[in-house]
Amino acid sequence: GLQNDLLAMVQEGRAPTVDLLKLLEAFVDEEHYAVWESINSCLGQLRTLLAYTDFQNSFHIFGKRLSAKISSKLG
Repeated sequence: GLQNDLLAMVQEGRAPTVDLLKLLEAFVDEEHYAVWESINSCLGQLRTLLAYTDFQNSFHIFGKRLSAKISSKLG
């Protein structure tokens, strides 16, 4: 999907990470499993990129906030 293409651009240094984070935020109301599977894959790869940086804790909070709605829906 688009998020995977943008992730590749972020990894290559061709797009800012914030653009990907903004795109992922647009999926906050998404309910389809396949979409969340892709989002979680992106989040996992971003987590690796941001590990041991000053942004690690903020990214953790971002991920929790992004997935809070679907998590509460699933129980």
